[in-house]
Amino acid sequence: MRFKPPLRQGGVDALCGPYSVVNAFRYLCGYDDEACKAIMRSVLAQCGELVSSSYGVGMDDGEMSRVIAAACETHPQSPWKVSWDRTHVLVDTAEKFMRRLYAADAVTESGDDVGDVRVAHILGLDGLLPHWTVVRKATPVSLHVYDSTGLTRLDRDDLAVVGERRSVFNLNGRQVFRVTATRVAPSNPH
Repeated sequence: MRFKPPLRQGGVDALCGPYSVVNAFRYLCGYDDEACKAIMRSVLAQCGELVSSSYGVGMDDGEMSRVIAAACETHPQSPWKVSWDRTHVLVDTAEKFMRRLYAADAVTESGDDVGDVRVAHILGLDGLLPHWTVVRKATPVSLHVYDSTGLTRLDRDDLAVVGERRSVFNLNGRQVFRVTATRVAPSNPH
């Protein structure tokens, strides 16, 4: 008897969207498992109907906007305030897409001494494997990701923009969200 490979997160549930949001918060703010579970519960409570309707088929960028907004409203505020915005990266090649993120210094590694502001991107990928992931660092030749499936890096050869060519992952310039964590100064009790 031949065994089928095991299912992985996202294989049947298509919950990579909410996972990418929670992982962005975890990456930027260093939240522990309990804080991440609280954010996920809150997102599921606020967006339960949306998550239910996308179960097994995934989320589009409009649905992801609602999930990110819900997480920003409900995450533990101290010591980080998290905000987000849509960032359209409309270019005609994957190389230009990656250079645009890299040149703008749009992504910083939280492990570095980056001060009071940390940035990452939630990125929607189309193609053979539609998926949402967190970009923690961009270089001209790869995207370093913080991902719920165990991916750590997407190389230029694995990527294309929508319309450029068919690839394992197609970058959709309309499915990019910039997430920013800003350290909140402690309040002075005097």
